[in-house]
Amino acid sequence: VQKLYYNENVYRVSKSTHSFKEIMQVGLECIGDIDDYCIFEVLSLALESLLSISQQSVLDISNLALLGSVIDYIGIPEGEKSEVFRFIGEKNLHELSQKCAEAGISPEKFAVLKGLVSLHGAPEKVFPQVEELLKDVDCGETLERFKNIVEALGSQQSVNIDFSVIDNVHYYNGIVFKGFVQGIPNSVLSGGQYDKLLKKMKLKKGAIGFA
Repeated sequence: VQKLYYNENVYRVSKSTHSFKEIMQVGLECIGDIDDYCIFEVLSLALESLLSISQQSVLDISNLALLGSVIDYIGIPEGEKSEVFRFIGEKNLHELSQKCAEAGISPEKFAVLKGLVSLHGAPEKVFPQVEELLKDVDCGETLERFKNIVEALGSQQSVNIDFSVIDNVHYYNGIVFKGFVQGIPNSVLSGGQYDKLLKKMKLKKGAIGFA
């Protein structure tokens, strides 16, 4: 397992100008044969980083593997999945409902997806609802691991479960998260597991990080 960090200038394409913009960024990566403790450690450092900026901060955590299991369970066609994920990330339940109806998803099955992406709050309140919603979905091990990792953070007012946290589904898999501080409308921290990138590089390893 390699644990790396950086604090330097990086380049991102601006959404407004579509040209490269130089910004200062601090981040870390954990790459290799990562286990649940490695994932917990990264989440813990993300939370500590936010709290060092402001005590009025929150870390919203999601799990793309769980969302993927629900999307497979309700029967979303492969070609429609990217758009479904986009609607979830936008919290656009109207378009999400319309898309699922067009795909022939029954109201009963759509209710499972709608219920999951509508949840937001403290882990101790949300996880019992998740377990009830997903009782017929084949995701037992994924849900149990996710629950154990988040609960290891302890009872934190600054931690929420929010399944609308999506980010790039072609890059990330598993746990993803965003951090917010009071007074700033956009996330100041984001990250997650990105095993898909390593797979593209022909590496049978895992990875998680944030910036």
